[in-house]
Amino acid sequence: MTRFLKLVLCVGGALVLHANTRAAVGDASTNPYQGIPASNVFRLQPVVVHTQVPPPIALPRIVFAGITTFNRKCVLLNVRMPGIWAGQPKE
Repeated sequence: MTRFLKLVLCVGGALVLHANTRAAVGDASTNPYQGIPASNVFRLQPVVVHTQVPPPIALPRIVFAGITTFNRKCVLLNVRMPGIWAGQPKE
């Protein structure tokens, strides 16, 4: 068999299978079981998702301390980290 003949047979077979599967699907409006989910026999409830808001993050306090020009220009800042436990914040 040549490649062209194999290709034609494969494409033809795919078209036949596609036509058969499209014909096998029925009309959903005439389905006798359509009312079962609507009746809710088991009293099913929709899933409720509870989202928890994380506590706000304590940001460090940054205070401007000055400017230096030794070798290059730099800014001096004091950073006061918030205390993780009940202790005093560290600078």
